[in-house]
Amino acid sequence: MKRSFFFFPYFNKGALLYKYAAEHPFCELCFERGIIVPTEEIHHKLPLSEGGTHDRSNLIALCKSCHSTIHAKRGDYWGNHRG
Repeated sequence: MKRSFFFFPYFNKGALLYKYAAEHPFCELCFERGIIVPTEEIHHKLPLSEGGTHDRSNLIALCKSCHSTIHAKRGDYWGNHRG
């Protein structure tokens, strides 16, 4: 059986992100401001493309609004890669 390039036998990214979201049910940035907003997305503080990892210390649970704001401030756009 030929394995695809994206086959990771000992790592399930989806399960890791799901578990992190379950442990952080509210947007961490909103929660710091006393606002309760459900987690909608998990963000990598240092992007994978810039050497970041899936380590829990590099993750933050966010609502869509906060996630969009972070990427807008970085100059990231949907469908475009910085480079």
